[in-house]
Amino acid sequence: MLRDVGCVVVHHRNYPGVLTTLDAILEGGVPAEQVVLVDNSEDPKLAAVLQEEIPTGIRLLTQANLGYGHAANTGIHVLQSDPLRPEYILVSTHETIPESDAISTMVQTLRVTGADVVGPTLIDREYRGGSVWSTGGELSRFLNIPFHTRLELGAERYLWNPVERAWLDGAFCLYSADALESFAFSEQYFLYFEEVDLQIRIRRAGGKVIWVPSARVTQTSSGTPAYYLTRNMCIFQSYHGNAAQRALAPPYSLLRLALGAIVRDKRTALIPDAWRGLRDGRRLAKRFGKRG
Repeated sequence: MLRDVGCVVVHHRNYPGVLTTLDAILEGGVPAEQVVLVDNSEDPKLAAVLQEEIPTGIRLLTQANLGYGHAANTGIHVLQSDPLRPEYILVSTHETIPESDAISTMVQTLRVTGADVVGPTLIDREYRGGSVWSTGGELSRFLNIPFHTRLELGAERYLWNPVERAWLDGAFCLYSADALESFAFSEQYFLYFEEVDLQIRIRRAGGKVIWVPSARVTQTSSGTPAYYLTRNMCIFQSYHGNAAQRALAPPYSLLRLALGAIVRDKRTALIPDAWRGLRDGRRLAKRFGKRG
């Protein structure tokens, strides 16, 4: 049993799938009393069902939907306020399923490396029988755009050494509690980019962000919606980009999305959403200003 690990699961209308996620986390060794399920579905009937069906010991918090970052911060605060404050805090979305040894492998890696955050090999279980979704991420050299690093499914089994990354996909990340005392998720993004922003701030303060190849977690993901891609790119670059990157990265992202929608996916309906996101993101970036 991983007595020094707490877990926050952010849930939004993924019943009954979230029950499978909770069961897998408990099977991975996290004590039920140290798991907090934050439900922002804004559905009292669903909240009542969850209260009845989640494993005994797990705490359920219901709140208005103020975004992923707010939900994660709420659960983290609860764990940090516990008399037996966990040394490590796992933050998970509601559709992940870790392999039985994934969490313990991540804990061991965090201990040995002294990292501030570690993450697994994420596998998209619904795409062509399973494919690697993310092995962590980097930032493009010129435009500072976050991108996933990927490899062929199964190749991660031949990689044993942890690999430093610029950031990790927020679906399933294990943080040191000390890091989360100093840094919190930004709530300005609402959805997507929160983990990239947080982990880049941790790294700039001298922390380590590490991908653990042998820890495997499956999930389902269709990527970032067009609106949030361009909206949040504006906010992200306002904090982390130089003048050229702030000016060029958001429209470049819109152009790339539009070309993909037209040529590959034939989903031109995405383009108005992306344009609306670009407009809103520029407005919000001006309001927030550049953070130190």
